[in-house]
Amino acid sequence: MPLSQACEQWYEEVFYAVKMLPPDPSATPRELQLCALSAVDYVALRRAGGVSCEEYCRALVKRALYYRYLNQWICEFSSGTQLAAARVP
Repeated sequence: MPLSQACEQWYEEVFYAVKMLPPDPSATPRELQLCALSAVDYVALRRAGGVSCEEYCRALVKRALYYRYLNQWICEFSSGTQLAAARVP
């Protein structure tokens, strides 16, 4: 079986078979807004003083933890490490 066909089959059988949870009911409107930002939009908002690195990181980590069941093929991380790195003295 060609590699491209094997990848397609894997996505069909494994990746797409996982049912997505609905959006996190505990997410605030601000967190949803931050998680929807593109990299370009985040940088512009950050430069304008509209968001701190820590606030943005907290929103992303919270979202990642909510959808952690998907991380089986992404990676594992320590949320404390990312939050500490996001703090600006």
